[in-house]
Amino acid sequence: MDLSLWAILKLYYDSSLGTLPTSSSSTPIYFDPFIINVGVKQGGILSPFLFSDLIDDLITICINAKIGAVFNNINVSIIVYADDILLISPNDDHLQKLLNICSDFGSLWGIKFNSKKSNIIEFGPQFFSFSQFYLNNLIIPKVNKLKYLGVFIDKSLDFDLLANEKFKNVQKSIFSLSYLGLKPSAISPHLQAFIYKTYCLSQFTYALETTTLRKKTRDYLNVSQNNLIRQVIGLPRLCHISNILRCIKIFNIEDLYISSKLSFLNSIKNNEMSLLIFSHLTNIKDTKKINSKSFVQDIKLLERNFGLEISAIFENPLKLKYNLKKKFVGRSGLADSINTCLNHYKSKTYKLLLEGLTKTSFIREEEEFQELLQYLIIEGYS
Repeated sequence: MDLSLWAILKLYYDSSLGTLPTSSSSTPIYFDPFIINVGVKQGGILSPFLFSDLIDDLITICINAKIGAVFNNINVSIIVYADDILLISPNDDHLQKLLNICSDFGSLWGIKFNSKKSNIIEFGPQFFSFSQFYLNNLIIPKVNKLKYLGVFIDKSLDFDLLANEKFKNVQKSIFSLSYLGLKPSAISPHLQAFIYKTYCLSQFTYALETTTLRKKTRDYLNVSQNNLIRQVIGLPRLCHISNILRCIKIFNIEDLYISSKLSFLNSIKNNEMSLLIFSHLTNIKDTKKINSKSFVQDIKLLERNFGLEISAIFENPLKLKYNLKKKFVGRSGLADSINTCLNHYKSKTYKLLLEGLTKTSFIREEEEFQELLQYLIIEGYS
């Protein structure tokens, strides 16, 4: 670093002062300012760059130790995102050595790693079932489930169970937002859909691109979402919902899942390590079991859905994602009629028409469809 820039940074941090409020009232009283001589400024524009330069050395030391987890000749023993550090090892002794490296690094640079805020989680059968691990001479507690970057990971890597739990939060949020209009005949179904996608469904979609769900789970979640939408709009429980979703621009769970995977493929294009791992998975996809929890199953799903090899899908995943959204455009008289009803949903007449459009027994014959269209035209609704 240029010495003049170094001097400015030193002056900047030597001049840093902080204070703490004595109470949490609307007009708190603050203690006298004190000098801050450890850490980077929270929210400072330079802080991420300064921290990254420091923590990169720890990553390099761990990688150069040539211990811990290796995947297809790629050392993945340490994964760092901001100040969250994940150490991975198939060997107890190697994991303890990695923890020691972190302790030594912390002692050198004044970083206090907190063993009480750290956890150990073990996957699969353990050769030493009673092994213990230490950080700064303190035991790190073992857990059956931990939270990393907002994602819960359990010992069995059962993301299906975790996805069901996350969707329960979607259901709870709908009930809690009923005062905003997430209930029958309250506001426009199009606005209800916007609120649902923005404030409710987002709790489920967070990190969906990096988890693998079985078809059985996706089907169950799809039924759950359909029931939620019927309940919010105020439609019969057994009515057809696919065209409703298309008109209010909500993906069914299968399309939502596929869309998230396409976004993930696009996001790893500029990451060298991710590309190497992805390339390896594509090469071994035909050797994996059907019930595997690996991302390989998502690769196979994408290939089946689009009828393309994964290499072709990887070329332009955003285009395929755009094609999924094209389903939202109504191209049939039925979709147009439903959209008309949704736009006038507070009218009892339109509500009755919508329920007629979505009855289970409806549209089994082309004649019935034509009769309904004629009725809509005569009544001036089409």
